[in-house]
Amino acid sequence: MMKTFTQLTGCFILIIFTQALLIAQPAMIKDINGGTQGSAPTNLGAYGTVPNNFLVVINSIGYFIADDGGFGSELWRTDGTTAGTYIVSDINPGINSSNPNQLVSVTNSTTSITTLYFAADDGVHGTELWQSDGTDAGTMLVKDINDSSNIGSNPSYIRSIGNYVVFVANDGLYGNELWRSDATGTFLIKDINATVISGDTTASSDPFDLVKVGTSFYFSANDGAIGKEVWKSDGTAIGTVNVFDVNPGAPGSSPQGFTLSGSSVYFTAYSPSIGAELWKTSVSSGSTAYVKDINIGTGSSAPVQLTNVNGYVYFVANDGTHGVELWRSNGSDVSTVLVADINPGTGNSSCLNFKNINNVLYFRANDGTHGAELWKSDNTSPAATPTASLVLDINSGAADSAPSTFLTSGTEIYFSADDGIHGTELWQTNGTALGTTIVADINTGSASSSPTYFYNLNSTMVFVADDGTHGMELWTLDGTTLTGTESGTETITKQVSPNPTQGAVRISNVKLTETLNLYNSIGDLLNTYTGAETVTVDLSTYNNGVYIVRSSEGGFLKIVKQ
Repeated sequence: MMKTFTQLTGCFILIIFTQALLIAQPAMIKDINGGTQGSAPTNLGAYGTVPNNFLVVINSIGYFIADDGGFGSELWRTDGTTAGTYIVSDINPGINSSNPNQLVSVTNSTTSITTLYFAADDGVHGTELWQSDGTDAGTMLVKDINDSSNIGSNPSYIRSIGNYVVFVANDGLYGNELWRSDATGTFLIKDINATVISGDTTASSDPFDLVKVGTSFYFSANDGAIGKEVWKSDGTAIGTVNVFDVNPGAPGSSPQGFTLSGSSVYFTAYSPSIGAELWKTSVSSGSTAYVKDINIGTGSSAPVQLTNVNGYVYFVANDGTHGVELWRSNGSDVSTVLVADINPGTGNSSCLNFKNINNVLYFRANDGTHGAELWKSDNTSPAATPTASLVLDINSGAADSAPSTFLTSGTEIYFSADDGIHGTELWQTNGTALGTTIVADINTGSASSSPTYFYNLNSTMVFVADDGTHGMELWTLDGTTLTGTESGTETITKQVSPNPTQGAVRISNVKLTETLNLYNSIGDLLNTYTGAETVTVDLSTYNNGVYIVRSSEGGFLKIVKQ
């Protein structure tokens, strides 16, 4: 029989909790580098993590980079099990590292074969473009683009566009320019900056911030005449063109942060007349204009962290009055508004780590009172006046919990945070204070496991963490460990008030034969109550957070202390 508590607060708001607490437990997949050093699984390169690609999943296999202490930093694969986690190829033989980075997958629409592309150094050719089918024999150099030395062409900004991969490389002749690789071969797309340096050698256009939009991609580049400006390409020389010269002349506008929202690509660019402000270009027509002079005059609002949320672009900007705060826009002057002055006045809320989950933006912000904590802005109804709200003061008071690395898995949102007690650990939330709780204290005590690089693999979440014994290794949050429920339902009505609380909570309608156990969010038993029809749970000596009360009758409820 599944029992529930019907919780009635002082305001008589009905909340029903089922017996299943639904908190999965983490487990290390494999101790790749035996001992305390850790294998440091990652997918990092000189230009940062490829968006959303800690693991690149191909046919239910996740590919990543790790160092087992014997072969150096090399390409690995996992299916989420210990036996299924092993090195793919020792590209740079022995203890030397090939340092693979920027993993992307490309599926050939004709053959339906998916290939993994990445940059690596085999110790002979320097850092060049490689490919793999997941086997040692099928892992090979694509092309020695810069064959003049063992320095390599140093591919960067590797992106999957349709049937081909595009990247920036230097062949020693044309400088840093756009290249592509597909079934027909690997070749320069266009020498955007053809300014001759000496002999046959030309300058670099230094393409930057490549972002896929449909079958094309947007980026910034310097052709040597108009400075660094907005460009787009369809992967052909003739289709690689300047979109707009925002700041005419050699200096350029230094556009960055290209983000598709609705039918436009938004970005930040500098113009002497209005400073660095929000711009947009139409995907269909190519018409380009600034959206709004947020910091009026020549001052810059400097929008950053552009993120699409249900057809609106959210970003951080400074209008010169409210400090650096959260804004949103759907492309018009009137729709470009301050979402909330989170840190009132000229103070900065330091919004970071934006993540759009089901049209709700989750992020980290500091309101000047609670420290850097978990916030959200709901844009499921874009016509409504935008707002932002604190989800929970995880690290009570002015201290920071510094939430980051958000990932949705199933019905839960996972992230890392520091509650001031357990260090930086794995947390979960459903967007409410009651539904925000620590999942596990992986590195027990006040030390941090520092979970990061969250990714979904075969319906389970995988991530990297340090339990204090094995170093940074690959972990999983296996949904099969969720608490089960019994068939049937019996409702036990209890009055719980106040909840949330700053101190004590009274629970009434308790059976005299019933026992209530109080636990913290990681399962430590704190107190036991029995033999009374009304129970007072005193949390005044405990830290702010989520607490669980379980009944001997089979149900449970959550209490939030703020």
